[in-house]
Amino acid sequence: MYDTAMNTNQPLYIFLRGINVGGVRIVMNDLAATLAAAGYGAVQTVLATGNVVCRPAHVTDTAGYKADIERLLSDRFGYRASVHIRRQADLIRLCAAADLLHRDATQHCYALIADSEATIAALGRDYGAIPADPQQQFSAHGADALWVVTKGQTLTAPFGTIVLGSATYKAKVTSRTIATIQRLTTIGIL
Repeated sequence: MYDTAMNTNQPLYIFLRGINVGGVRIVMNDLAATLAAAGYGAVQTVLATGNVVCRPAHVTDTAGYKADIERLLSDRFGYRASVHIRRQADLIRLCAAADLLHRDATQHCYALIADSEATIAALGRDYGAIPADPQQQFSAHGADALWVVTKGQTLTAPFGTIVLGSATYKAKVTSRTIATIQRLTTIGIL
């Protein structure tokens, strides 16, 4: 289980779920300005998919930041915001685990960032219930998981339709390529 205690010396890694798809459009400069106005420092957005690195506004735990940021974004942008918060150490461990997975240039490796270990366990059960595919892999890592899939089959693979296309997981899970996660871990703000 990830350590949920945080302090203002640790950067927050915020992953927004479901933006800039399906009609929810948020300009990254507006996102950064909203967080900065609420007291979050050194706000940086990475790509246009809702990846944010910032300094915490106050001392709390990940649940407190999650509630605060979801309220801020829901109020400002008029949608039901869903975010997942991680520490840099969490992401570095996930990247190290990804390095151990066998994959080649024909495959993508995704980080599945969830709201809880229970959600990842449910995804593991769902993955185990589909026919085996030697081109796919799933490995759980606390409240996150790694999924390797053939390029071009992310949305059509049976597991892809479950994790990315199911209402069951809509607010509970977001995905990023492991390359995006690796890029985020190199951003230093403190």
